[in-house]
Amino acid sequence: MAEDLTFDEDKIVTIATQMSPKGRLAFALICAERMLPNYREFARETGRGGEDVIRRALDYGWDCLLDLAQPNISASEELAKELDFWAPEPGNFSTPLVSAALDAVCSAEYVVEIAYSQDVDAVRSVASLARDTVDMFVQELESMPHRSPSLEEMIRLHPLMQAELVEQQRTLALIISAQDSPEVYAGLRRKHSSLAVGSLQLPN
Repeated sequence: MAEDLTFDEDKIVTIATQMSPKGRLAFALICAERMLPNYREFARETGRGGEDVIRRALDYGWDCLLDLAQPNISASEELAKELDFWAPEPGNFSTPLVSAALDAVCSAEYVVEIAYSQDVDAVRSVASLARDTVDMFVQELESMPHRSPSLEEMIRLHPLMQAELVEQQRTLALIISAQDSPEVYAGLRRKHSSLAVGSLQLPN
């Protein structure tokens, strides 16, 4: 039987530190791409815009990764401002999707930051947001008692959370083994930037 996984921020930082700058950006992009459909569903439900801004931010990250564009501080700051504008305030929306939507916007902001700064802590933050999205979804899905002393353990052991942690480990291993191969990164872009419209993009 496979060992139950635990999200380990320190381990993420250690691995990210050992990765190339492009590897850090690739990992952040893949995590962020998997969160974009959550914002899409939130926008469909609420009539809110902003998905196109997230898409442009992620495309900017992919272009930098594939040397189709050079990281530009001015462009990065402008994208960050646009993303800030569309970040939903949870208290202003009744839908439980607002948390996942906010995570999607924030993850795109970190991608833009990583594209020009290669910041290791930003990589950790994107991984944490991906985990948080599943955390909140599991609580809503299972109607978990918020005051239960075993809440965190119930969330950790839930199949969806375990699948998310496995996905992050697999992604890190794949990127490390790719050794900054342009062909591998181009393939990852084709795969992850073409996610179909749908509801929460959680691990299968």
